[in-house]
Amino acid sequence: MTRYFCQLLAGTALLACVQSAYAQGVQYKRPDGSTQALKGNQPSAAAHPAPAATTGAGTRGRTPTAVSASHPIPNEPLLRKEDVTQPRAKDDGAGGLISRRVGRDDIANIGFGQTRQQMTITQDNFSRMTPGTSALSVMATLPGVNFQSADSFGLDEKSSNLNIRGFSQDQIGFTIDGVPLGNMMDSSNGLSINRMIMPENIDSVTVNSTTGSLGLAANNNVGGSVQFASHRPGDKLDIVGSGTYGSNNTWRGFVRVETGDITGNGLRGSFSYGYLTSGKSRGWGKEKEHQVNAKITQDLHDGYDGEVGVFFNYANLNENNYMTSSYDMQKRLGTDTDYTHNWDIAQQMATAYQNGSNAYPSPYNSVNDTYYSASTLRRDYIGGLHFKRHVTKEISVDLTGYYNREYGQDLMYNPYVATPGGSSLSLMGVTSTQNRGGVTGHVAWDHDFSVFKNHLEAGGWYESSVSHQATDYYDLAGDESGPSRNILHYQRNPFSSQWAHTIGSETTMYYVSDRMDFGKVTLSGGWKGFQTTSQNKAAGNLADYNRAVGKLNSTDWFLPQFGILWKPDSRIDLFFNYSENMQAMNANLLAATSQANFNSLSSNHKLRPEKSTNYEIGMRYHEGRFQTSVAAYYSYITNNLLATSTKSANAPINVYNVGGIKNYGVDVTAMYRILRPLSFLASYSYTHATYANNITGQDGSVLYDTKHKWVQGIPRNMFKADIVYDDHHLLMRVGGTFMVHRLADAVNNVHVPGQYILNGAIGYHFGDEVPYMKGWTVIGNVTNMTGQRYVSTIGANGFVASGSDLTQNLQGGAPRRFFITLKRGL
Repeated sequence: MTRYFCQLLAGTALLACVQSAYAQGVQYKRPDGSTQALKGNQPSAAAHPAPAATTGAGTRGRTPTAVSASHPIPNEPLLRKEDVTQPRAKDDGAGGLISRRVGRDDIANIGFGQTRQQMTITQDNFSRMTPGTSALSVMATLPGVNFQSADSFGLDEKSSNLNIRGFSQDQIGFTIDGVPLGNMMDSSNGLSINRMIMPENIDSVTVNSTTGSLGLAANNNVGGSVQFASHRPGDKLDIVGSGTYGSNNTWRGFVRVETGDITGNGLRGSFSYGYLTSGKSRGWGKEKEHQVNAKITQDLHDGYDGEVGVFFNYANLNENNYMTSSYDMQKRLGTDTDYTHNWDIAQQMATAYQNGSNAYPSPYNSVNDTYYSASTLRRDYIGGLHFKRHVTKEISVDLTGYYNREYGQDLMYNPYVATPGGSSLSLMGVTSTQNRGGVTGHVAWDHDFSVFKNHLEAGGWYESSVSHQATDYYDLAGDESGPSRNILHYQRNPFSSQWAHTIGSETTMYYVSDRMDFGKVTLSGGWKGFQTTSQNKAAGNLADYNRAVGKLNSTDWFLPQFGILWKPDSRIDLFFNYSENMQAMNANLLAATSQANFNSLSSNHKLRPEKSTNYEIGMRYHEGRFQTSVAAYYSYITNNLLATSTKSANAPINVYNVGGIKNYGVDVTAMYRILRPLSFLASYSYTHATYANNITGQDGSVLYDTKHKWVQGIPRNMFKADIVYDDHHLLMRVGGTFMVHRLADAVNNVHVPGQYILNGAIGYHFGDEVPYMKGWTVIGNVTNMTGQRYVSTIGANGFVASGSDLTQNLQGGAPRRFFITLKRGL
């Protein structure tokens, strides 16, 4: 594969040289209609005086303006006025505002015009990555964002972990086009963005690092928010697509059909299909996925403008998991240890465990050291209706209704329970179904009071969800040379059912927000309130397996937020933001812990919703081709619930109220346009997140000394850099992330080493110079360029209070992988 990738690099360089040579005798057309030859065939300056600099907007595939031989400075400026929209903001439809100051070829938008720290990346960022790469992995190039996964695409949900400024994934709110994604990795009340929509259909990702929008449809964001915006159907009939091949026999295809304006009156459609099959980058197994995204919109022209649209998304995921390991296993077996996929060894391990002996085959010394295999199966359907329009010139309404259904199984060849009359193993499966639906909406009023411009907004969100989970065991034949059931297929007819439960949740939220723009000073503020009730009911044998049932209520009808932006001049933003947020308790926690643990927390008033108070202050500055941002923050979280896993198989987890978490830090970002096509983005992030209290027992005695200890899994220092060259023909990118060591347990006895990961890309976009290839791009990508061996995810199976627990919650990172892609229109 390395040889093929080197051939790709050489071929791309050769193609660039051929194109350059070919251009020597070609008349390049200027935006104003005039033409001029490049140097080498260029007439004298007297015959053809240099024209004035043009201001035409650049588009992908256009040819560059000619350069004078005697004066090699380009006629076009390095950054044109048209390449930077003015510092204004537009409503994002969720009570937040998305900044519009961004160069069209900039690596990121650092949030000019906002009263809080906000950064945005666009589809251009996705186009430089390997097609199919998770949106969470793409946005990890931003400061303060730490995303880890065992696979290079970032698609393996069991090994994925995200935190932003010390806030974990379940403390961050996620929406797409206003539709809530919930806790994305929770099969009882959430949907992963990876299964919601394909990366090619994401137009932008906006990250609010500490404070989310008031109107965000989320009940868990004590921290910030991530808002995805999807592709809108285009005006012209078109077909775009890509095909990728790479390491571990990876094949991925994507195609999108744009209908264009069918009726000439604003009826448009967009229909996409994607396919992925890839061998695991570590161990045996594969990932396989089919996806469909469809959207139809109709412009409304009678009276005031508006739009009505429908969307439907489908995902079918079947993947073998990556095995988690403990700190002890990492030392003994290495970071790349995985499932054995050796049936004889798997049976020997199960027999030794069930006989109570230590006769495990070398190099294993515990039944937990390896299993045969495990998998995740998911089938998702989500659809909805969206309506927005102006009722008057100043008043607009926006409504979205949605429904999501999910069916899935998590399967593992289990060495703890034998098949009666069959194999020494059984196939254990957790079957889950989820049905959730809701509606979001708001009414907005925009008015110019002459002294200031005002945007007043009021809205709400309602959602109801019901999920069901059951754990069952399926038989395996005993006289087979391999397993008699395929773990990538859905299973039926169990020989034993362990336990089952049903969770029902209901959320009602409202908000009021206002933004007053006085020119140099902008004020924003408002409040929100919501109530979430969540109940866990037994559907079979919960008491026999020591699982809790009960009802949780999280209510706060006043959570304020305030922000101020001051612009001393057109180059400088100074901002401050204050917010209060709450995370609703989820009854899924009850099904994982014991009734005694639940009763103890409730009786001692320690089972309360997590709340945060957040402060943020910062500065943004731009001068010519240079932009920078510095933001400092302080957050205090109360009633933080720490769920710690145990060493015993299928045993309930322990849940502790660790009291408070103090979290403060700073993000520094700089972006520089070195040349018109060459941009550089660098950032440094410091996060200081520590527990404010010890973990205590029911009698007040100290169980774990966690006071002033660092929160596990959070890197204190992160350095990131991205350099991109893109002249709309030749594309090159190198991006790197360095982070220091991270703690792996709450008492800080165990840490994993730091990591330095480099990713790269090189490609060529064809214009008019090659017949029949206009609009096509060939690009090669390499991930983990230096082949680092490192620990990626901490907490894959929950966190541990002490490293001596030796719980398997670590994941090794993906090795170096190569990919080559041919695509059109993307």
